[in-house]
Amino acid sequence: AIVRSMSHSQYGILVVAASAVGLLTVVSGLGLQAAVSQIAAAERVENPAGGEVATMKGAVTLGLRAALGGVVLAGAAALVFVAVRTLRPATVPLLALSPVVVVAPLAGVASGMYRVLHWPRKLALRTMVSSVALGVLIAVPLLFARVTPLQISGARALASVLALALLAVPLRGYYRGHAQRHLAAVPVKRIMPFASALMLGVAFTAALAELDVFLLGVFRGARVTGLYAPGAAMVAVVAGLPTIVGSL
Repeated sequence: AIVRSMSHSQYGILVVAASAVGLLTVVSGLGLQAAVSQIAAAERVENPAGGEVATMKGAVTLGLRAALGGVVLAGAAALVFVAVRTLRPATVPLLALSPVVVVAPLAGVASGMYRVLHWPRKLALRTMVSSVALGVLIAVPLLFARVTPLQISGARALASVLALALLAVPLRGYYRGHAQRHLAAVPVKRIMPFASALMLGVAFTAALAELDVFLLGVFRGARVTGLYAPGAAMVAVVAGLPTIVGSL
């Protein structure tokens, strides 16, 4: 429906901005979701009563620093988009999507803690709510008019902020009610080696998924990218089916 409601150039603008944000999110996210799980497991052995809380405090500190780094990354990307003629039309959607880059590390910390605390139902419910909210934010404009890249970008940004808020509320209650919340945080320098190594692995996969669209936008412009992206997305879905089925 989104593809049909836009021209090829408009859709190309959207996917170029989204592909750039996808690459930036990998960097700003620092692989924190998986790193939190590994560090918490080690801390639980050393301190069964408060290992999770110490890990949460250290990971949140690192996540906030990474979020500030996300602001810098998004700003630098916007300057690049303004400077490159073929990317210039996607600058505003990129800026609208920048909250996704900023909240990614904190969302990774929250998701990792949900796994550590064995809250799969809560995680699934909050993810579903944010996905439904995204669907509503996109569907409502479709009922009345053709959507624009800026509307879709804004909807995604709002949904990402909502998802983080939904994840954060139970964790805040858990922390405030924990008897060991006075414990010192796990040092950031202990989390970073795990996070950096995991980020590099995710970055390779993200590059394979996003770079073709982004580079096509750089060299050929939005219209050609808009023609290419829907087919590429369908091929990616079909190619990923064996992995999805194998994980069930």
